[in-house]
Amino acid sequence: MQKLVPQSPGQLLILAEFWIEGKIVPKKRGRTFRRGGKTITTLPANYRKWQKDAIASLQKQARYNKVIIDQYPVSLYGWFFRQSTGDVNNLGGAIEDALVKGGILVDDSKKYVSENHFQFALGGDNKGCLVRVCEASSTAPPPYHVTRMNAALLRQNGII
Repeated sequence: MQKLVPQSPGQLLILAEFWIEGKIVPKKRGRTFRRGGKTITTLPANYRKWQKDAIASLQKQARYNKVIIDQYPVSLYGWFFRQSTGDVNNLGGAIEDALVKGGILVDDSKKYVSENHFQFALGGDNKGCLVRVCEASSTAPPPYHVTRMNAALLRQNGII
């Protein structure tokens, strides 16, 4: 895999970049029930379908770009374009789960993912999420700066 080199000093080394098309379904809390003496936990059908599609997309992009993440811990950056619903933490959790279940990341625990920065972004013609897996750093700010608080204001004004 060819690593994307930082454009200027102080920028993070990008290990991989992915685009997940469409509306991101926020991570859901599993529903637990008992059947035949066994405890079963299930996720809502719309989340399972989204996760299956997202995993397939991530795996296809990883194969095409020959992505191998062999350096841990990493930092995750994600920007949600044209996403009007969902808590940014639950959206980010859904992305992390898809990266792990798709075999892109070993695990999403702090041992492997030292930090994550997911946020709503301005612009873009397509609905989806841009995800960057970067070398770990606790000092570099994310390239875009749209917080949840001002995302609501931007939404009110029809910008996102």
